[in-house]
Amino acid sequence: MVIFISILLGVPSPVIAIQILWLNLVTDVFPALAMAWETPEGDIMKRVPRTHGEPIITNSHKIKILFQGLILTLDPLLAYLISYDKGFTLEESRTIVFTTLALVQLFHVFNVRKKNGLGFDKALIKNGYLWGAFVITFLLQMLAVYAPFLQTVLHTIPITMEMWYYVGVGTIGPLIFLQLVAAVKVAVKTRRSFIVN
Repeated sequence: MVIFISILLGVPSPVIAIQILWLNLVTDVFPALAMAWETPEGDIMKRVPRTHGEPIITNSHKIKILFQGLILTLDPLLAYLISYDKGFTLEESRTIVFTTLALVQLFHVFNVRKKNGLGFDKALIKNGYLWGAFVITFLLQMLAVYAPFLQTVLHTIPITMEMWYYVGVGTIGPLIFLQLVAAVKVAVKTRRSFIVN
């Protein structure tokens, strides 16, 4: 979506092919694997089972994927467009959006931990694999922008403090927004349950 929207806007591609490959094979893999050890949610046995023939990915899931995908797209894309407009070089702006995309996907693991609820709860400390994956992925991304060999391969440059501002805002924005959406859903569900009882 980041690339597609940038094409529509007529700006240079925010990420190049090798960076997309890195994002798909390196920064996505470890957190996804760690989710297999996630503690089951408390209400899992109270949920109504899927009806026979119902697809694994329902229309509701598709809408959620599209909505969250759009949120995860907008902040990194804005970080790229604003930094490029502010006079950063194309390589600097690409490094900003490349790192923002990696970290926004990494932090998104907290948004998808729970079907119904916030991603930050007591159970979070129980999944050591998740924290291990988080640290490994973060360090690999830092190597991607600071290690000379990977800089050459991935066409990145070291991120300065000024560049980190754009990365930070582009990363934390979607996390805060989606956690607020989850908090509202929990509050509405709790209120309905209270009214029914």
